[in-house]
Amino acid sequence: MVRFASPIVYSFICVAAISSARGAVSPSGDATSRPHWVFLRDRGAQTVDTIAIADRLPPEVWARRAHAGAALPCEDDLPVWEPYVSRLESLGHLRRRSHWLNAVSLDLTPAALAQVAALPFVTRVRPVAVVHAASLGPPIDDQGTPLESSLTSWSAPPAGAPGRDRTGPFDYGPSFDQVDEIGVTALHALGFYGSRVRLMMLDTGFRKDHDAFRYAHLLAEWDFVFGDGNTQNEPGDHSLQHHHGTGCWGVAGSFAPGHLIGPAFDADFVLSKTEDIRSETRAEEDDYVAALEWAESLGVAITSASLTYVRFDDGFRYGYEQKDGDTAVITRAIDIAAAHGILCANAAGNYGCDEAGTLGTPADADTILSVGAVDSLDVIAWFSACGPTYDGRTKPEVVARGVLTVWADANGPGLFGYSNGTSVATPLVSGAAALLMEAHPDWSAMQVYDALRLTADRADSCVDRYGCGRIDAAAAMALSPLTYPMPFSLISPVEDTLVVLYQPTFTWHATTDPDQADSIAYTLCLEEVFEQGLQWELPAGPDTVLTVPFALTSGMQYRWHVCADDSVGNRRLSRETFAFQVDGALQGIEEPPAPAPAPLKITCSANPFRGALDFRAPSAPASALSQSAPPTWAVYDPAGRRVASGVTAWTVEGFSGRWNGLTRSGAPADAGVYYLELRAGPRVVRQTLVKLAR
Repeated sequence: MVRFASPIVYSFICVAAISSARGAVSPSGDATSRPHWVFLRDRGAQTVDTIAIADRLPPEVWARRAHAGAALPCEDDLPVWEPYVSRLESLGHLRRRSHWLNAVSLDLTPAALAQVAALPFVTRVRPVAVVHAASLGPPIDDQGTPLESSLTSWSAPPAGAPGRDRTGPFDYGPSFDQVDEIGVTALHALGFYGSRVRLMMLDTGFRKDHDAFRYAHLLAEWDFVFGDGNTQNEPGDHSLQHHHGTGCWGVAGSFAPGHLIGPAFDADFVLSKTEDIRSETRAEEDDYVAALEWAESLGVAITSASLTYVRFDDGFRYGYEQKDGDTAVITRAIDIAAAHGILCANAAGNYGCDEAGTLGTPADADTILSVGAVDSLDVIAWFSACGPTYDGRTKPEVVARGVLTVWADANGPGLFGYSNGTSVATPLVSGAAALLMEAHPDWSAMQVYDALRLTADRADSCVDRYGCGRIDAAAAMALSPLTYPMPFSLISPVEDTLVVLYQPTFTWHATTDPDQADSIAYTLCLEEVFEQGLQWELPAGPDTVLTVPFALTSGMQYRWHVCADDSVGNRRLSRETFAFQVDGALQGIEEPPAPAPAPLKITCSANPFRGALDFRAPSAPASALSQSAPPTWAVYDPAGRRVASGVTAWTVEGFSGRWNGLTRSGAPADAGVYYLELRAGPRVVRQTLVKLAR
């Protein structure tokens, strides 16, 4: 069954509540109502509250934005002005809010539409686009029969649990060629599996109990069709609702040895059900936009969508002149996502290439990685849609296997089969992109985008239909040297262990630094499992084993992972974060050792700040741990690189320090988001900082 990634259980609960607050999609009850986007003039009386926004979003968001050069909060972070929304709700059924577009989607009658258009705070109104039927599922043959219907499926017996230190070749079964021909097997052999990279799938739904996802990390999920937290089929869903999404997720992230292994099988997945296959119009683009905004709030780095939008609910279709990268609402949303550092991959569509510009939106965006389909011989599939866009850009960008591609068959929990379409080529590319992000934490989404294009097999002569050709993830990774420590795994205590010692011993595998000969310094990161639980960081030096120097609480659940730092501050986290519970009653010890020290709390002179920053952390002067070694501080950028560090002063009132706002080289640090880390013995406290331009 799907294993939820333990470090983000609390985030999973929170984001579900946020999503439900947007409102579930439901019919208005008026047969004459049609969904429309309503674009608003301004944000009302709101301004960017840097502190509130910085604290609201997780560190992964700022890390991704920093790579894109957009780390500071901006107007896109502001919600739509609620008084405007209230007035609009009195005229039609509210479907979605979009803070990126400063717009809402509403079901409106013709009479209400005229009223809305006349409101002084409304700039324009336009229909909501819907998914074209040809964009979902496999292409059809000359008789109109889906090609997939003639393809075989097979049943997979449940595989044994994979070893966590998987550095050798795997048994890919029939899926070997589709990943080997794009350079994925070479990256797997180096130990890159997509670990800790957040990848969102946008599709029709997902059969989570499929054997393909037995070891998957599910970060979060949301059903944008019914407005609930379950993307698997439920009463009311068509029996084939989760068919397409299950298959595409399997292509990207399955781990079923002997049958199907996807490129990014160890990634942290977010599942968004955005398509309703029950109706002729399927689902609207506002679901896609809402999913993108949700992805941004979770720190998702890559989105993978095998969906295209071509026509409106009133029968209007996007003409060639609208496929210019700037017209379709969903295309504009992709551009905003890219500006915030998300790599968006999308199928080009299964419309063939009988004329120019057959691709669907949002594949026309200039910031999207649109994907076409080739067969095993690297020959373009007849159904693969093409550009150029109306403004003359080559489309798609790249291609991957989209003919006889192995996927997870949702008709049974142990079934696998073959499928055709740009739909199944896209998750191969997005999964490969996750491996590049793992290998190069310092790369931005657009650097990954460029690396895949520059190293594809037709990069010297990019043309429509093929784009720059079939990707080569291994060649893309080699465009620049690896600088971060290599991925490594934890050993014990493993997930869901019952520990019977007050002071357990932790062990993990060693890692290496690919660009330096010096040793790695490890730190054990330990925290209690509940909201705002205590946390400690225990330095282990070059050792890969450490015993906790204080007593853990009997009956308490803890999580742990390990940080590996090289000498210049490049930090790699262990692939896993494991949870365990302490049961000291089994030890027969009447009095446990000294309890864990109290946590620190940090106070900053100003946040946001310009120039220098003063900070302090009150602490009891009698604490032996606080006086055993000088407390230290360090500032990290969102990519995990140490920017500055120093030693704090200790007084009877606690610790205090000052960052002069300079980097280790003495240059002024750029404006943006940083993390202040204060350590005193095993105690650690972190604070998100926002540095403004001088």
